[in-house]
Amino acid sequence: MFISACILTKNNEDTIGLAISSLKNHVDRVIVVDTGSDDSTVLIASELGAEIHSFSWCDDFSKARNFCLEIVQNDNWVLWLDSDEAFVWSNEVSFRDWLQKKNFNHTDVLMLEVRHIRTGEPKELIALTHAERLFTPKFFRYTGIVHETLSDSSTSDFQKTIQSCPFAWIIHSGYSPEFQEHKHRRNMELLTKELTVTPSNPLTFRYIANEAYNCGDYNESLLNAVKALENIPLTGRYSRAQSYYYSIMSNVQLEKIDAAQSLIQRSVAELPYYSDPYCIAGELCFSQSLWEESLRWFDAWFDSLRKENGFFPDYFISSRKQIYNRRQESYKNLHGNISMKEVKEMNLAILVTYPDLESDWEELVLHIKENLKDINYNIGVWCDKNFPVEQQLKILWKKNKIQPIYEADWQKAALSFTKQNKTDYLWKWEANERLTSEFGVDTFTNFINHFQNEIVINRFSERVGYSWHETRIWDVRHAAYNDSKMEINYLNSGDNYQENMITLEKPLMVPNERQKDHMKRISFFPEFNKMLTNFGCQRYEEVIKQSTSIEDTFWQTSQFFKALAYICLEKIDEAANIVYDMIDSDLTDKDIFDFIYVHSKLAQNVTVDEMKNESIQLLNEVLEANPIIETKHLKILETHWWAQIGELQWQLGDADQAIRSMRQSLEVSSYKNLECAFRLVEIIQAQYKDEGVDKVIRTILSIFQDSPNGKSILGLMFEHLNLQDWALLFKREDITADLEISAVEKDNLVSIILPVYNDTQYLSESIRSILAQSYVNLELIIIDDGSTVDIKQYVDRYKFDSRIKYFRTKENSGIPSALNFGITKATGSIMAWTSADNFTHSKWIEKMVLKLESDPTAVAAYSSYYHVDEDGIIIGTKKELNYKLNGLQNSGPSFFWRTNILRKSGAFDESLFGIEDRDFAIRIALQGKIVYHSEPLYYYRIHEKSLSSKIELGSHGGWNELHGKLKKKWMYLSFV
Repeated sequence: MFISACILTKNNEDTIGLAISSLKNHVDRVIVVDTGSDDSTVLIASELGAEIHSFSWCDDFSKARNFCLEIVQNDNWVLWLDSDEAFVWSNEVSFRDWLQKKNFNHTDVLMLEVRHIRTGEPKELIALTHAERLFTPKFFRYTGIVHETLSDSSTSDFQKTIQSCPFAWIIHSGYSPEFQEHKHRRNMELLTKELTVTPSNPLTFRYIANEAYNCGDYNESLLNAVKALENIPLTGRYSRAQSYYYSIMSNVQLEKIDAAQSLIQRSVAELPYYSDPYCIAGELCFSQSLWEESLRWFDAWFDSLRKENGFFPDYFISSRKQIYNRRQESYKNLHGNISMKEVKEMNLAILVTYPDLESDWEELVLHIKENLKDINYNIGVWCDKNFPVEQQLKILWKKNKIQPIYEADWQKAALSFTKQNKTDYLWKWEANERLTSEFGVDTFTNFINHFQNEIVINRFSERVGYSWHETRIWDVRHAAYNDSKMEINYLNSGDNYQENMITLEKPLMVPNERQKDHMKRISFFPEFNKMLTNFGCQRYEEVIKQSTSIEDTFWQTSQFFKALAYICLEKIDEAANIVYDMIDSDLTDKDIFDFIYVHSKLAQNVTVDEMKNESIQLLNEVLEANPIIETKHLKILETHWWAQIGELQWQLGDADQAIRSMRQSLEVSSYKNLECAFRLVEIIQAQYKDEGVDKVIRTILSIFQDSPNGKSILGLMFEHLNLQDWALLFKREDITADLEISAVEKDNLVSIILPVYNDTQYLSESIRSILAQSYVNLELIIIDDGSTVDIKQYVDRYKFDSRIKYFRTKENSGIPSALNFGITKATGSIMAWTSADNFTHSKWIEKMVLKLESDPTAVAAYSSYYHVDEDGIIIGTKKELNYKLNGLQNSGPSFFWRTNILRKSGAFDESLFGIEDRDFAIRIALQGKIVYHSEPLYYYRIHEKSLSSKIELGSHGGWNELHGKLKKKWMYLSFV
């Protein structure tokens, strides 16, 4: 099978590149026939590999097109594209394979949907039309000077057969206003000429009506539209529909409302499936406050949109949202708002899409049950061929009456699901999303009455992400939830969110083990979500490669994430270029706040004083001009801006100003910004250490003691500076004292994972320290990582204790692999791990679990620890008081986490041997708070055979290389 594509062009240098590029992967060759360009059109087309031919323009489009057909007459198929269009193919099966499989006849012509996009901002779909674009060239020729018609060329008696293709469409981007005016003049000249050549062709009247209407000559448009209706045969339904549209709308524009309504009645009687007249009628009634009539017409319009109606134009597609709102307003004016009682009695269908990306189905089902308990709902799951449902999941679905729907796309699944369940409202719910807003019958009632179908989607990690509005909930009785086969994403920057909107949140970062699944699905995502997914999968090169235009709605966000991607790849100059370009651009002040903050972080990491001063000035300007600072991509508050100013002032040597700025940061946060507090006392200690410890203490007390909140954290501050006597003086009440260890122990089985490879010297001591714990509800998972010595004989010494579980892998795969294997064998609600050469305090588990349970919002806990020598003698104490989510901070070996958080964070990254614990802690920290226990409870042994000692000597590339790996994944955290 050989497929050619043909493009006629003249002076289209701005659009020809996109047209050719859109065809490259779908056809065997692209033919460009130039009719006299004097710009770069031919050069661009040639560079893109198109086959160039010239045609002397003779004011006849059919002759030019037939010239093309002569070139491709021996090819199997020819696909026509205008030079300001782009071809889109949306099926996983290739265009070529689909054509072969369909086995079309030579009489078949494929009618493709043409989506007309408004140029300028905002870019939006303004109309749908259809055009005959794909056929066998040998059997067809064009007739007509302009708006040419495809006719059969053979002498036989066959008639062309129109076929549809649901997976292909054409994007028409239109012309500039200047070119549009030129095109109109040219078309009107050619149409006038056509009337003299073939006066019996009624389509010419319809084309003149179109041209006249678009130029505001409504009398001329009406005159020709009426002539078209008088002469176009009833079988020409598509052209008659267009003629009805221009005759009705011309009457409306001329304020001949009675005539317009009469034509609407005629159109509806003749073409009941053509939707535009219903909409116009609804709008006319709405403008006259005829609520019952407008409601009836709007409902008829929605019903016509939902039905399979064949080919008809749609000139109101860009207004669907507004018209739906007016339909709601008509209903309210007629009946009042929907009541809470009506909401309780209605039936809601929740359709979960992309089920293979959901990290925890049990938790999702429980989440929906808890939040929607007062509303009638059914849950369906869209399952396409890419998602084989495992037996365990089938059981869960069956138990919870969740219905899988097997369809090629989610829209078909939605249609099937809503029909089966007699649904009132449909809610599209994507995998890994959770409600973060208040929800109940009252809030859902308010949502239906005020927000219709638009909700807020937050995709954030702990500090960075993006928010937008998206169409997710539809009134199935009166709405078409399949708008032109397009995934509906009403992209909004997140500004001006109204209260009481429904908000769903999904994590930005994707665990390693789920990244392949996301990559399989990424082609189905909207462009801005592709970028967020690539960033979340730490595919930073792909983020940078992703093509975006300054005209795209997503432009600002794309630049922000590209800057962060460059930072992670340590291409700081490239990141800085983006940041400077955005700060210097024409964006509003509010739109550049994120870039100003990242600029300050860049300044903090360079030695250029001029840049630091520039950044301080920018930060101060923002603070002076904005009482409330709202950023789009960063979760930062006024306190963080002041802290940044302080940090830069400290680097410039202005200690007094730095301390004042840091104090301002603490005060505006009511002393809750602990990161700033720790940094402030570090600066105070460094500034006044030569004047003695008393000066340091007095300065700290003068800042913190006047505020109750400040006083409450003084103990932490002094402990951070290792001023233990003062730390004890201001020690906060230990909230873990209120917890009953027996109740906590009963509710929480703790799994301790101990990986071992040939390390028997200290193994028994390590095992005994776990079995001797005061906390007895534990299991010790020992993973023999393919050792060449008999580890089991050491473990068997403790076989009297049923809490020990021993597993052996076939070969040595390294600590992260062994830990992941242990996680699959563990059953506890809380987990930790220990090494074969380390040991623990007898109350290690008890105190760490109490610390974790004392804060229900915490996802993990860590403690200080001791360094011990080969004989177990303490040689130092390690305190990591302030866990900084900066891509390098180590939480230390005494680390406990809640098991359920692994579904979101993922397990250990097996590619990061030697530094897997730091990467793991970062991903845990991105899911929630990590709390700290100051008492050292763990003994970390330093000896020549330990992994850390080997790394110090250069094993695995040494610490510098390992830290470099972490930077390439997480360095952006230092900048946000």
